[in-house]
Amino acid sequence: MKLSIVIVNYNVRHFLEQCLRSVERAMEGLDVDVWVVDNDSRDDSMKMVSDKFPWVHRIENKENVGFAVANNQAANQSKGDYILLLNPDTILPEDNLRQALEYMSDHPKCGALGIRMFDGAGIFLPESKRGLPTPWVAFYKIFGLSSIFPKSKKFARYHLGHLSNDENHRVEILAGAYMLMSREAWNKAGGLDETYFMYGEDIDLSYSIEKSGFEVHYMAEPSIIHYKGESTKKGSLNYVFLFYNAMLIFARKHLSKGYARMFSLLIRLAIYLRAGVSVAKRIVQRISLPIIDLLVFTGGMQVIIKYWESNHRFIEGGSYPDYYKWGITPLYGALWIIGLLFLGGYRKPIQLNRILMGLVLGTGLIFGMYALSPDDVRFSRALILLGAAWMAFGVLFLRFGLSLFPSLGLGFWKTGQTRAGFVGKSESFGVIKSILSHSGRRVDLLKSIDENELDQMLEAFDLNEVIFDAEHLSYSRIIELIRKYSSRGYHFQIAYPSEGWIIGSNSIHTQGETVGLKKYALASADSRRSKRTFDLSIVVFLWILTPVAIWMPRLSKLWWNSFAVLIHAKTWVGYAGNGEGLPTLKMGVIPIKQLNNNGLEKEVDEAYASTADINTDARTLVRFIRTGA
Repeated sequence: MKLSIVIVNYNVRHFLEQCLRSVERAMEGLDVDVWVVDNDSRDDSMKMVSDKFPWVHRIENKENVGFAVANNQAANQSKGDYILLLNPDTILPEDNLRQALEYMSDHPKCGALGIRMFDGAGIFLPESKRGLPTPWVAFYKIFGLSSIFPKSKKFARYHLGHLSNDENHRVEILAGAYMLMSREAWNKAGGLDETYFMYGEDIDLSYSIEKSGFEVHYMAEPSIIHYKGESTKKGSLNYVFLFYNAMLIFARKHLSKGYARMFSLLIRLAIYLRAGVSVAKRIVQRISLPIIDLLVFTGGMQVIIKYWESNHRFIEGGSYPDYYKWGITPLYGALWIIGLLFLGGYRKPIQLNRILMGLVLGTGLIFGMYALSPDDVRFSRALILLGAAWMAFGVLFLRFGLSLFPSLGLGFWKTGQTRAGFVGKSESFGVIKSILSHSGRRVDLLKSIDENELDQMLEAFDLNEVIFDAEHLSYSRIIELIRKYSSRGYHFQIAYPSEGWIIGSNSIHTQGETVGLKKYALASADSRRSKRTFDLSIVVFLWILTPVAIWMPRLSKLWWNSFAVLIHAKTWVGYAGNGEGLPTLKMGVIPIKQLNNNGLEKEVDEAYASTADINTDARTLVRFIRTGA
């Protein structure tokens, strides 16, 4: 037997099935046996293995014995010259096993081999290669120096940041998600230390293999997908405690007493620091934007109050009391913010309709408070209305400003819609529509896409999700495409049409309530009303910005067209083509898409009519201001 593959499973039935499908393809022509050890899963994982992969050796534990024990159970029973420890939430390209075994054969000193890994969104996983977590290496990571100097040989040693991700290297520590070892290295290292329950076993085993006289290597290609964290919440405090406790076990076992005590101190400090930073970060993320809104409102209101005093209320002298300016006015701002919070104005993706309704609610709260207040604190209804206008302008203008910097990753003006493209066999498209319609998810647009037109179609239809047909495409090609488009923020999923399920980086879709595909949202009265409100709001913005807008090329185009939009002769965002057969729309100042391929105009326009909302228009305007396209 050339190779034995060991997979430990715990309640990840669909990921396990996908992993075994990829293994089945990758082991073709090789002498391989596969072992699945189940740690008392509550799903039907092992029945699935028995029914669909009868050639797999199964070990079914009656309790969760942990990662180390489960792997040792199968590895010590297997007979392969090489052992591969593989996580169930991984996907192997078809040529991975063959090339990995060839690498081991070409490097006889290599006792253990790791691989370059990407998560389900195509982002490189730095734990693919790591250095030994000595106290100083841990110190640099815990206190952020490795992040500040990510390429430093000294400070970034935890993830070996000075070594290229794209090249093969000798390293120190591998990830247990994919760890290929010679039988000799496994035996000399003594297998996995069963003192560890979860986390740290791979570090311990890598170090033990090095101490046994072998080398540990990292191979860049052919890389794999590791979804990472589907069965464990890596951002939770429970994960922090489990992982750092594993580091304490490692320190006591392999480091001198002095180093171990120092390491223990660092680890305990790291736990408290990580917990404190996590809590503080969540608080800052939630309150920062409301605080900025309140400060902008309060500051602007001082200017408005000063103007009102001088030109209307106290022309011959006098002023409003300070407690009104600095006490009641911020209270008004807080009530508008409460309205926004209550109606989801701060939820991401931030949407105009939520913001406008939140401001309306806040205005109602303020007038209600005004009506119930004593006469000596009821100063001016006019200032409340001016404040409402300023609050609306400030909030919306700030959102538009932030939208001009997509690198901030704030997600403003995203549609909040699922706009998916299916890359696969045309005869499977109907099956995918049926799966999605019964998934309990709202799918606003679903397009069948030819693999060779993927670039063009993604842009033309503003897709944010890509579904790959694993029964049509090779895993190598799917991984290649996920990596290619990883920087664009798409959600990737992999479909098995004949099996009736889809699996992705965030969830497994099972049957739920029926959700149909929407058709011509632009035809609804609510949608057209929202679009007209948006058009008029932008007109007001542009007129307020007149001193700046008339001198800036792209803004000046919008400013000169604002009069036509005001009288409803035009709309800001219109069809890319003539919109024949679709809900009627005024001529657009800007087309929803400026296309090089006019043959796509009809489909793009139909997609816009089907899914249009004011957030789509807002994103189109922001894109025009940023790029002119």
